[in-house]
Amino acid sequence: MNLLLSLRIGAPIPQCYQNSILDLIRKDAKDLIIYDCDNHSDSVIISYATDLLEKSAKAAIIIEMEQEGDFPLGQLRLLFTKLIQHTTKILVFTVGTHPAANHILQALPATIQFHNLDNPKQVKQILSFLERINEQ
Repeated sequence: MNLLLSLRIGAPIPQCYQNSILDLIRKDAKDLIIYDCDNHSDSVIISYATDLLEKSAKAAIIIEMEQEGDFPLGQLRLLFTKLIQHTTKILVFTVGTHPAANHILQALPATIQFHNLDNPKQVKQILSFLERINEQ
């Protein structure tokens, strides 16, 4: 099983949340589990994301962080510590910055991190990585 995990840190959003990056990936990578959660998700949702990460062969993680405001990480802190335990099978893409999240992510090797994912070229990097996942 291969996973695309989308994490968001910011203010609460309405239920009709749209993510254009995930929409692009869903269209092109059909044999992939895509799961998303945020810093407002309860422990059951975060626990399920952790289980998916544990069971996946490879995982791409996109972390979107709102620039305005210092939002608490909430239950995502537990998931971030799991990322550190799985550095051989993950690739992390970040959008924006968050002081606490950035501090935790510094423990990850620089070779598996791509920062400020904000243009089509970087979305193509994700799709390329996901294609390589699907070939394995």
